[in-house]
Order: sequence, then structure tokens, then C-alpha cells
Amino acid sequence: LINNTDAQTSKTASNICENGAIIGNTDRTIWASTPGFTIDKYQATIETDNGTTRNVEIDEFANILDAFNNNGITSRIGGIRILKEKYFMVTFDSERGILYLKKNGGGACIAKSNLGFACFA
Repeated sequence: LINNTDAQTSKTASNICENGAIIGNTDRTIWASTPGFTIDKYQATIETDNGTTRNVEIDEFANILDAFNNNGITSRIGGIRILKEKYFMVTFDSERGILYLKKNGGGACIAKSNLGFACFA
């Protein structure tokens, strides 16, 4: 997996895929990725529906897996997150096993096969 980098300037083009990984869908093992890509469990402070905040454990892998098992929507705490950034579902293509996501200033796509996920953000 590589970014789109200009060979003459060594600058990475913007508004395209900046991070990506191929991840085992049963054990969260990262088979290939851009440098620094992780899929983590971590503590985070989230805002609740009534405007208060609370500390929770986010499990990015479990949340993504839950979204694929529930037509693109996860009921797990923290929602869908990649590299600790929250994403929102745009479209779920159940026939192809593809989840299209958006966030402020970008988006992502996750495709699921029998063996793994391909995640690009």
C-alpha cells in the first residue's frame, strides 16, 4: 500500500487516500498497511445525547465488524472509528460487502472479504 506521491517533489497529493490497511477479519492482524496505521482499543471521552461527556473504551475493530454485521450501522459505543477519528456511514453495499464513510474533511471505504478487511481513509 502506498500513497500517491509525486516522484519529483516527494510531496503526497491531498484529498486522496492517505492511510490504508489489509486486516484479518477474525484476529485484527494487520497484513499490510501504510506506515503508522493501527486499529486500536483505547479510552476516549465522548459526548452523550444529553450533552454530558463520559469516558469509554473504544474498540475500532469490534465496531467495524459490528457495522458489517448490521447493515453498516454499529450500536457499539463510539461508532465507527479509524485511527481514532470518528466516521459516519454514507452507504453500505451489502451485496459487495463495502462500507462507505465520511468525516469532516474526508472519507473512507472499507471492503470485507471472507478473510479480511481492506480499509482506506
